[in-house]
Amino acid sequence: MAEKSRFPTVACADDRFAPGDRRALTSQAVARFGRASLLGIVASCLSGCGLIVLDPKGPVGKGDATILIDSVVIMLAIIVPTSLAIFAFACGSGPPTRERAT
Repeated sequence: MAEKSRFPTVACADDRFAPGDRRALTSQAVARFGRASLLGIVASCLSGCGLIVLDPKGPVGKGDATILIDSVVIMLAIIVPTSLAIFAFACGSGPPTRERAT
């Protein structure tokens, strides 16, 4: 028996999701995401922080900026292929199959 949601679902343009489908967005989820996004935008606008880290002054500051950028590039060179491999194995294997014992 399907569990009925207590929140109304948002109508999709192509109606891909059934009314009881868990993937269908509820109006509460949409409102929560909107409030969180708005809060993040307002907080970043009011923070008053600049990109001082990436605007170095002097030879030591330029060296620090170079090390920071190089470390981010090296990190991404490791993280991106690893993430892609994880998703490729997870999505490519399909559902597990049960073999019949004889």
